[in-house]
Amino acid sequence: MTVVGQKYSLDNEKILLRGCTLRNTHWCFGLVLFGGPETKLMQNCGKSTFKRTSVDRLMNVLVLCIFGFLAFMCTVLAIGNYIWQLQEGSEFTAFLEREDGNSPAFSSFLTFWSYIIILNTVVPISLYVSHRQSLPHLQADLLLLSSSEPLNLVYIETAELDGETNLKVRQALPVTGDLGDDIEKLADFNGEVHCEPPNNRLDRFTGTLTVVGQKYSLDNEKILLRGCTLRNTHWCFGLVLFGGPETKLMQNCGKSTFKRTSVDRLMNVLVLCIFGFLAFMCTVLAIGNYIWQQQEGSEFTAFLEREDGNSPAFSSFLTFWSYIIILNTVVPISLYVSVEIIRLGNSFYIDWDRKMYFSRSDTPAEARTTTLNEELGQIKYVFSDKTGTLTQNIMVFNKCSINGKSYGDVYDYTGQRLEISEHRDPVDFSFNPLADPRFLFFDHSLVEAVKMENPEVHAFFRLLALCHTAMAEEKKEGELLYQAQSPDEGALVTAARNFGFVFRSRTPDSISIVEMGRQQTYELLAILDFNNVRKRMSVIGI
Repeated sequence: MTVVGQKYSLDNEKILLRGCTLRNTHWCFGLVLFGGPETKLMQNCGKSTFKRTSVDRLMNVLVLCIFGFLAFMCTVLAIGNYIWQLQEGSEFTAFLEREDGNSPAFSSFLTFWSYIIILNTVVPISLYVSHRQSLPHLQADLLLLSSSEPLNLVYIETAELDGETNLKVRQALPVTGDLGDDIEKLADFNGEVHCEPPNNRLDRFTGTLTVVGQKYSLDNEKILLRGCTLRNTHWCFGLVLFGGPETKLMQNCGKSTFKRTSVDRLMNVLVLCIFGFLAFMCTVLAIGNYIWQQQEGSEFTAFLEREDGNSPAFSSFLTFWSYIIILNTVVPISLYVSVEIIRLGNSFYIDWDRKMYFSRSDTPAEARTTTLNEELGQIKYVFSDKTGTLTQNIMVFNKCSINGKSYGDVYDYTGQRLEISEHRDPVDFSFNPLADPRFLFFDHSLVEAVKMENPEVHAFFRLLALCHTAMAEEKKEGELLYQAQSPDEGALVTAARNFGFVFRSRTPDSISIVEMGRQQTYELLAILDFNNVRKRMSVIGI
C-alpha cells in the first residue's frame, strides 16, 4: 500500500521554502499574524498531485478494505476463543496441560495474530488493468502476465516516461500468457521472481521468473512501467514488482526547486535593511532606558514601588522587545500583499491574452505560477534541445528516386517544371479503398508505374511498408491510424499505404500488409534499429 502524493500541496517543504523569504520571517518576532489563500503555484501542484494519487488512493482503499475484513474476521475468531476459554477451555486438556499464566485474554491475543498470519495470503499482489478505466495509467511497475490480445501482446504509450507518443508493444511469457483471464488460475499460479533492485534506468530491466524449477529470462519487453498508458488493449493482468517511491518513474523524479525572481531578491535586501534599521532603533532606545534606569529610574516611583530584582539590564532587555512590538509597522507588510495581488491579477491577464491563444487545438496560455510573471519580459535567449520542442515537425512524402528515376515533380509538355500549388489537381487514389484521403501527391507517373506493376516501384513501396517500427490502430474497417516513433517514418508508411502497399498489423514475429489488394504476411526475423553509425534501419524477414 503506497501513498505517493497529497491532495493539497501545503506540505512542510513548501511552507519552509515560503518561510525562507525574508519578508515572511516577521512571524518569528510575533509582529504580524498574516494568512491567505495558497498561491497559484501551490494550487497547480495540488491539481497535478491529486490526479497522480487518484489511482493510488483507490488501490489503498481496496487494500484497506481487505485488511479491515481480515482484522474483523480475526477479531471475531479471537473473541470466540476468549469465550470458549472462559467456559470450557479450562477443562479441555486433550493433549497438554494448561501452562501457568496462560490466561484466556493472552490466549485470545495469540489466536488473533495466528489467524492474521494464516489469512495473510488474501492480500492481492496482482493487478487487473483495463482501457475502460477513467485513468488507464499504470500506478506500479508490473510484470505482464496475460492480456486480451493475440500472443498476449500489450500496446502502451510512454509519453510520461520519455515523451514519445508512438505505441510500443510488450509481450508476456508463454508460461503466464496461458493463464488468460481465469482468476482461479491466476490465484493458484506459483512462481518466484528475482530481479534487480529499484533504480532509475527506464530502458533496462533484468530478472528471472522461476516456475516449477524452470527459469525464464525477464527484460524490459516483459515489464509495464508506472506512467505507461494502456492503448488498443482491452485488459491485462500484471504482477506488482515495485510500487510507490521504488518505481522507476519515481526514482527519476528529481527534487523540485523554488525559484525566486529579481524582484523577490531586491525585496529581500530591502527587508533586511529595514529589519536592521528597526533593530538599531530598538537598541538605541534600550541603551537609553538602561542609562535612565541607572541615573533616574531608582528614584522614579510615581505609582508603584520598584520590585526587588528588577535590575536596569533586565528592564532594558524588556524595553528592547517592547519597542520591537511597538515599531513593527516599520516593516511594510501591505507592500508584500499588494505585490502578490498584482502578480495574481497579471496571471489572469496571461490566461486571457488572445495573442497567446492557439485556435487549432483550442489551447490558451496558462500561467502555472504567480512568482515568475515579471521575469517574462526580461528573457533574452531561449535554448531548445532539439527541433520539435518549440516547433512542430510535419513530414510529407514529396519526392522519391526509384532505380535512378526521380518522381514527384510536375512538368508541362515542353519539359518545364511547374510550381505545385493548392489549385493543381492531386493524384486520384480512388483505386485504393484503404488510401488516406489527407495524403496529396501530384506526379501521376508514379501511380501509373504502380498500376503497370513495375517491379522496382513495387519493391520500393514494399520496403516502405515493411521496414519500420510503426504500430497500426484500426478503429473501424478501413480506417487506419499509424503510431510511429518519428514523423518521417509515419510519412513513409502513409505513402506506401496510398500507393497500394498498406501496412495493417504486426506482432513480434510477423508483419501483415496488403499488396495491391492481396493480403500478405511476412515472418519477422530481426529488426536492426537506426543508429548514428549505420545511419539507417533494417528489417530481416521472409
